[in-house]
Amino acid sequence: MQKLRTKRLLLRGWEPADAPALRRISAQEHIARWLPDWQKSIGEADSWIAKVQGYYAADDPMTGFLSWAVTLAESGAVIGEVGVGHFEHREASLGYLADAAYCRQGYTTEAAAAVVAHIFATYGYGHMITTIRPDNTGSIRVAERLGFRLLKTIALPEGDNEPPVPYGYYRLDNTDVTKEA
Repeated sequence: MQKLRTKRLLLRGWEPADAPALRRISAQEHIARWLPDWQKSIGEADSWIAKVQGYYAADDPMTGFLSWAVTLAESGAVIGEVGVGHFEHREASLGYLADAAYCRQGYTTEAAAAVVAHIFATYGYGHMITTIRPDNTGSIRVAERLGFRLLKTIALPEGDNEPPVPYGYYRLDNTDVTKEA
């Protein structure tokens, strides 16, 4: 897993010792609201990290999932996650989450921008997408700052035996990123 550095952050692969931080962050109210499947117990966090580590060897977001632990460069504290997987097995899909104590400080945008640039440069995808609940204004602001544009609203399931809910389908073209560079 390639480490990515920004001005304030180090993005690195997940390690077993990160499980308590992952559990603490995923249990926060804003994560539970927008990403209910992220409420993980310590055991589930360990399993999730082991699963993600298995994908690192494949190094292909379209067959697995690449996930970076977002850490503060100075202290090494885990403050969030940025990942890229596949949406319906045909599009690279960006996702991110942050510890509430570090929201609204630009960390998520900074981390996600590094991942987007890395994914486009490494894999050459023509575009990337992200899906966001229409009332998740914080996540929408991050996507828009990165250059993602809302194309449509789609319905996605939130969990087993749950009815689909609306999500905004946002897209960022690789050419939009290279124009800005």
